[in-house]
Amino acid sequence: MRLVGGWSDIDAEAREYQEIMRQKLPRPTHGKAYEIPMGITPGIYDLDEGFDVSKTESKKLGLHSDEVFVFRDKGSQELREEIKRFWMSGKQFQEAGLLHKRGIMLFGEPGSGKTTMIRQEMKELAKTQIVFFSKSPYQLQRILAEVRAVDKKTPVTVVMEDIDELANGWGLHGLLEMLDGANAQDRVLYIGTTNNLTEMPEKLKRPGRFDRKINIPNPDKSLRMEYIQKKFPKLNEQQMKSLADLTEDLSFGHLREIVVSHLGYKIPLKDAVARVREDVKLERSEEKKAY
Repeated sequence: MRLVGGWSDIDAEAREYQEIMRQKLPRPTHGKAYEIPMGITPGIYDLDEGFDVSKTESKKLGLHSDEVFVFRDKGSQELREEIKRFWMSGKQFQEAGLLHKRGIMLFGEPGSGKTTMIRQEMKELAKTQIVFFSKSPYQLQRILAEVRAVDKKTPVTVVMEDIDELANGWGLHGLLEMLDGANAQDRVLYIGTTNNLTEMPEKLKRPGRFDRKINIPNPDKSLRMEYIQKKFPKLNEQQMKSLADLTEDLSFGHLREIVVSHLGYKIPLKDAVARVREDVKLERSEEKKAY
């Protein structure tokens, strides 16, 4: 394996992307690796929007999240506890001679709130940590290597949403190299999401990769009611209660669609719920056929 400026020239699949990215980066001088300046600071960075470590402040994101609704369900508590447990365990990992790294996978139906939940948690972590969002394992390998070359201690959390699509698009090699291969880095927590755990490649489920799986179910009645009250104040109290009662096992995304149909298209509330339930029934039937 040949390393060039933090890159791993590992297979043909990555080479085209590597060349594109090399053209965007400063060239090595006198055969040395890229000169990486000190000073990367805690914050949230979107690597898919372009990233230059010499201008990190300009690449920080004011990450948007749904502030009027804060998750307090079992899934969010599990995620929060798992993150806390990992970052408190650094000394034990070090004493055991292990890289301090771990993967957490959130799974649940589309619209169950995975993205909003992660964004709320990341805004808190970013006060003291470096948080990267990315859909490219090869870019992540390079950036993590560059960051660790100048900063060994600052905790780094990496978020990769829809990881089954990411794996299908980029291939597994880069992901596996980053998670537990030769390019794995110390003091890194990986958080991934998938809508369906069965679609996630088996190799990613093995120990040392995404070790912890957390189910993010569709909201229960109390959560649905809280969401409806805060997000759709134009509904009257009876409509809110009726909507919460009628939407058992539906997601936040489904709730939004029902309210849009009711308020925007003047479809009666019960009819709007029935239409969404028909769509859900069809989607779940198609998923069963696929497996």
